[in-house]
Amino acid sequence: KENKLTLQKEAMKDFVLTYSNAGIVSDAKERFMRIAGPEKYLDMIRTLAQLLFDQGKDKESIEIHKLLIAEKPDDMRNLSYQARIVESNDRMANKRQVVEEARVLVDMFKNIRTKVPDKKLIEQTADAQEKKRLEEMRKNYKEAEDLTEALLRKLATTYHNEAKKTGAQKTYFMAHELYGDYLELFPNAKDAYTLNFYYAELLYKLQKWESAGDAYLK
Repeated sequence: KENKLTLQKEAMKDFVLTYSNAGIVSDAKERFMRIAGPEKYLDMIRTLAQLLFDQGKDKESIEIHKLLIAEKPDDMRNLSYQARIVESNDRMANKRQVVEEARVLVDMFKNIRTKVPDKKLIEQTADAQEKKRLEEMRKNYKEAEDLTEALLRKLATTYHNEAKKTGAQKTYFMAHELYGDYLELFPNAKDAYTLNFYYAELLYKLQKWESAGDAYLK
């Protein structure tokens, strides 16, 4: 029985790999549902999403990650999926879309972090299966939190540096939004002090004198 399950898993992986090379993802849910059934099709979708992202097929990667989020809206892994959507847009140089999807990520982060089980609750959970589920939720959240922090930090500083080189006002304002999002979510991160200083400089450049003064004083 174990060998049969292993062969089934390998066959599904091979199918997903072949499917990823076809470059069409619109019927992924329907096809994977037929192959794996309602209990396992999402595993195939997740494998496909990772493959497409790693292969740099960003348009298809965005589409399949949006499907994953829609299928299980409360999944802690959705933060990581949304972060990939942001990164894929960045790789395609869709700056406005990057900022818009980053805002979706921020809102998702705020919503999901209220549902993260704390360590005390996990420790007090007697049922082994439930405890494992809660630990997995916390682990997925922590991984996504680290990914989100690093991504927003990279985007904010990259756009700011680009704006300083090109003088493009649109890019300055995009950096402004990203700094604001980062500092709202991660005010106590180890890089928050540095980014707050960059944010103050940016506010000064945009002639937001009062806000710049407040930021310099933090």
